Amino acid sequence: DSPHYLKLDGRPVLTTYGNQDDAWWKNNILDPLARAGHPVTFIPYFHLPRPNIDSPSEAAWADRIHSAPSIQGLFPFIIPGSVPFYSGDPNAGRHQWSMLEAQENLAKQIRTAGKVLMSQYMPYYWAVCHSARQYVEYQGGRGMANSWASIIQKQRPQLVQIVTWNDYYESTFIQ
Repeated sequence: DSPHYLKLDGRPVLTTYGNQDDAWWKNNILDPLARAGHPVTFIPYFHLPRPNIDSPSEAAWADRIHSAPSIQGLFPFIIPGSVPFYSGDPNAGRHQWSMLEAQENLAKQIRTAGKVLMSQYMPYYWAVCHSARQYVEYQGGRGMANSWASIIQKQRPQLVQIVTWNDYYESTFIQ
């Protein structure tokens, strides 16, 4: 009942960075919370089955949404191999795909499925202490402007999470 919880449809929003099987969340978290009188709106970060290989197409997102019947929505924390520039934009560099197009594809499929989209806004990503040394540069204001334009004009989510964490030396401009 805390007023500090983000609520949607009167229920606290539960999100996660993790990709456990949908049945695991249902059996170990969602059902026990509901039985205890604390149902939640579950909007996790569930990436595609092979996040560094699978193209984040509309069809791939549709399959992911349908493979997780316990979710009320999705949160695309990060699209591996992507930057916030459209395909063909010379600022995109040598990345696998466009983060903007990936999230817009998800937004279309989320709306089709009647679920909630919690878009992410992450000004850049630098995981200095991780073995992969992941770094995604958004070219300062260019990537940030592209991200907000996509969120506002095309994705039109019900929620936006401004990613600010700095755990294990991950960082963003917002910290």
